[in-house]
This record gives sequence, C-alpha cells and structure tokens, in this order.
Amino acid sequence: MGKASFSPAIFFIVIASVFYGCNGAFSDLNKIGQYTWNPSLAFPIAKATFGFEDFINRNDTLALIEKDEEGLIILTYENNDLFSQNAASYLELPDETHTESFNFNSPLLIQLPIAFQISKTEFFNFKIETEEGDEIDSVLLQSGELELKMLANFPASGEVKFRFLSLFLNGEQVEFTYPWQYSGTQPVLDQTDILDLSNLKMDLTDGGTTVNTFNFEVEITLNYEGQPVLPSNSLEIEVKLLNATFKAIYGKISERKIDPVSDTLKLDFFDNLSNGFFYLDEPAISINIGNSFGLPVSVNILSFEASNETSTLNLTGDITQPQLINFPALGQLGDTIRTVITIDHTNSNLPELISMLPTQIIYVFEGTINPQGIADNSFVLNESIVDVDLKIELPLKGRLSDLEASNLFEFDVGEIAEDIDFVLFQIYTNNGFPLSLDIQVIFLDEIGTELERLIDEDNRILEAAEVNAEGNVTLSKEKTIQVIADDDKLQRIQSASTIRIEVVINTTGDGTTSVKILDSYQLEIKIGAQIDFGLNVGGS
Repeated sequence: MGKASFSPAIFFIVIASVFYGCNGAFSDLNKIGQYTWNPSLAFPIAKATFGFEDFINRNDTLALIEKDEEGLIILTYENNDLFSQNAASYLELPDETHTESFNFNSPLLIQLPIAFQISKTEFFNFKIETEEGDEIDSVLLQSGELELKMLANFPASGEVKFRFLSLFLNGEQVEFTYPWQYSGTQPVLDQTDILDLSNLKMDLTDGGTTVNTFNFEVEITLNYEGQPVLPSNSLEIEVKLLNATFKAIYGKISERKIDPVSDTLKLDFFDNLSNGFFYLDEPAISINIGNSFGLPVSVNILSFEASNETSTLNLTGDITQPQLINFPALGQLGDTIRTVITIDHTNSNLPELISMLPTQIIYVFEGTINPQGIADNSFVLNESIVDVDLKIELPLKGRLSDLEASNLFEFDVGEIAEDIDFVLFQIYTNNGFPLSLDIQVIFLDEIGTELERLIDEDNRILEAAEVNAEGNVTLSKEKTIQVIADDDKLQRIQSASTIRIEVVINTTGDGTTSVKILDSYQLEIKIGAQIDFGLNVGGS
C-alpha cells in the first residue's frame, strides 16, 4: 500500500486525494477549512490546474518522458548497454614457435683457412595462423615478445645477425647481432634474448605475395682460429612469438559468431492496469547498433517477447533477418558507424504486443562478424566494438475502453468526526484531456471486507474532451458532480483501515476514437464541501 505507481489512469490520484488526504498531486495546494457552530457550512477545499507531468512522480517510474515537436507525450524505456564487445574478445594472435639448424657445407669450409673468414645467409619463414583462418596482411602490435634462443658449437669466433624482414620500427627493418669469441670451450654461444614487440609493425605479406607469413634472415660469419670447422658444427636457433596483442590488424578477417545475448526490460507503465481494451497506434522499438570493425556485422533477433502475469506474446512481422550492419571504410579508421533497426506498426505486430499490457520485454540477440567472409580488405582495431542499445517508445496516441486500474491506500479514520450528520462534496472539473474517468472509492476493514462504496455507480467524475480527426482536443468538457456521505455511510466506514480506489478509463467516444495526449493539455479542478453537524447547542 502507499503511493500509486504511474499508469494511464493519471487522474485517480487527484480524486483519491479528496477522500483520504493523500499528499500526492495535491501537496502544493492551499487547502482552506474552518469550523463554526453554524449547523450547515459550505467551504472550498482545493482549486488547481494540472498538466500531464504534474501527475507523475518521476522517481516512481522507469520511463523517461519525452515529447515530439507537436508536444505529443512519449514514454520511453531504454537499455543503453544491452551488448558491448571489443575486438580482443574475437581475434587473438596465436603463439608460434619455429626452430632451425644452421651449418656450413664443405665447399665453404675449404675456403676458411685461406680466407680466414666465411659468411652464410639463409632465409626462413613461418606461418601465423588463427583458428578461424584469417588472412592477415599486417599487424600494428600493441605488445608482445619475440624470444630468441641460440646454441652454437663452432670452433671459431664469429657472430650471428638476425634480420627480421617482417618487423619494422619507424619504417626500418629490425636487426640484432650477437657476436662470440672462441676460447677453446664449447658451446661458443648459448644465449636467450627476449625482444619487446610493443609498437612495432608486422608485415606478413613477403613483399605483397603472401599472407600470414613471418619472414627473417640469419647471417653467420666465422673467423678462422686454427681449428678445422666441420659440417657437423652448427647453430641451433629457436624463434618464439609470444603474447602478441594488436592495435590494428589488416587483411581478410574470417567469419566469427557473437554469442547470444539476452536481457529483460521492465515496463512499469502497465503495472496497475487490467482488463479492458488498450491500443497505442504507433509504438516503436529502435535497435541502435554501433560498429567500429572495418568489416560488416550481422545481427539476428532470436527471440523477442512480451509478457505479463498471465500471458506471453512473441513479436512477429516483416522484419529482415539477419540485419546487415554498416561498417567504417579504411578512411574512417577509428570511427563507429551506427545502424538503426526500427520495429513498429508498419512491419510488425508491436501494437498488439503492447495491447496485452506487458510488464516486461525479454529479448535474445546473436550476431556474426563478417558474415560469409564478404569483406576482402578489412581492418580490426583493438578498440573496435560492436555495441547494441535498445529503446522502446510509447507515444501516447491511441484509444482505450473500460481499462481498469486499482490500488490500495491506508485510511486515517481519525479524521471522521462522530458528530457529523453528512458531508456533501461538490467537484467541478474542466477537462482538457481526451480521457473520461469513472471512479469508485471502496472502504475496507482490516481483513479486506468491503464496508462501503462512496460514489454512485453511474457517476462519471471526468467527461472526455472532444477531439478532431487527428486526435487533437478541440473542446474541453466541464462537469459538476456531488458526492454525499450521510450519517449512516459515515458510521459504516468507522472501522475502515484501507481504501481501494478503482478507476475505469475511456478515451473520447468510449474508446472508439484515437486520441493524443499532448503536454499542453490541462485539467482544472475545484472541490468544495458542505458539512452538516448534528450538534445540540444550548443544552436543549
């Protein structure tokens, strides 16, 4: 029990305020009351004018309240973080290990005592292959290591030089030289070195003829030390690419699946509504997808359903599946290109789905990066993301009939004076909203048994304003009613502890006409009371 949560029955809070002193919409009114020994006295209770937002406590609803250029009220529910994944979740550079044995053949060794120095260069490469079979042209590395292990047993001094034809720093190929001095013991070289790959560029094309190919040269120079060098003497090398991460990858990136993502969006707009007919003309769902991968992404809606306490309805319609999402071109490196998928009354059963008064929307999405490998020249940055936002918009344009809303409130019985014969409430309304309102105030005891109904069954509190063919109000409606609580009625509610407010709402024409709720509409209300005291003055 307590403050009513927001619903289209925006006016029942006002009426409830009259009968049980709620501090909702009337918290800012100047209420006037005075007592006198006069047996009958009429006095004003409240006078005010309300717009749509005066009836809404924004802290009590998840909805955002927006309006279009006409002033049409639009309730929106958003999930701005439905899905967000960066490229590192989908693309990794594998660790690679390459080993080689390097020795000299006899024709070269014959020259050594004569020339005192011989050299030999050999070319090596190995493949960097991802599980998905990406064809990588080049990589701008963010971090990583190149581990070199060298073991040589030549009986001679010399050096080994590595030229990494696939690694560039500031446009220059990366080279490292490791000399050794022969002192009569073996091995002459036993060394491990770890090279930092941060901010290096890795070109895997072998001059533009291949992909995924890491190329390097090894040059060995031997100096004659008076000992014969044999073909069995060698240099063993091991090259390891470890823990490589990227800033950018260029090439043909293969298809990858984005795992299904599900979420639930709560709709408290319909919490207290039941029965009746409710139809919004133009509800819409916007799925806003951002893509900073330099290749296409497709998104597929696996499931989208609305549900309330009793039923579930699936979204259907002419919605292209899957949806192909735009992507940045090479000249838009680092940009996020957004694609909006709109689901509305033109391509789906969304109005029927909203008509069931759902309290939640449950949806499941899946995606594919570069579906069917259709992008040949693409790029991926380490900060590339696919992110999905979802927004449900409910423009208050439509019709409803016999829509019911109810809520329970505590009742302060202490405010009822025992010596009052009757109370006559006179309620004047000038309604600029295209909504009529039937209301009943029911007094209940502690166990929920009905004690009394305050208002005649056929008493309509608000008459709906007249509208034109576009659903806009053209003429507000005035109405004055009287509600009488006589002595018998007052006695019957003495034991009441709660009040149940029941409301039935209809749009203009008892729900046959589509209407709009604009922020310019107003409700004027004046409430007065006449109290008849059954007092015996003068002792007679």
